[in-house]
Amino acid sequence: MAKNIILENIDVEIRIDKSKGKQLLREDFNQYFLKNLSEKSDHRKAIIHHSYSHSFSGLQFADVLAWACFQKFEHNNSEYIDLIELEQEVYHIW
Repeated sequence: MAKNIILENIDVEIRIDKSKGKQLLREDFNQYFLKNLSEKSDHRKAIIHHSYSHSFSGLQFADVLAWACFQKFEHNNSEYIDLIELEQEVYHIW
């Protein structure tokens, strides 16, 4: 996903679900994500936070959106993505 984000000359703050329990795994993820983000983006500064999804509604929404897309593509069940009424271009990279 990071390879497809295009940013121009801005600071960016990224919040990721704290699914990686070990600090070393989080650091590996951060390095990988920032390397891929830099492929198409020209950002000044990027900060990554790992947070519990129950504390941030944006992470909860991202979980629902990802699950709905998973249902569509893995189980041919578009019932949930249709409820969200997403246009196809939102998830065309998947």
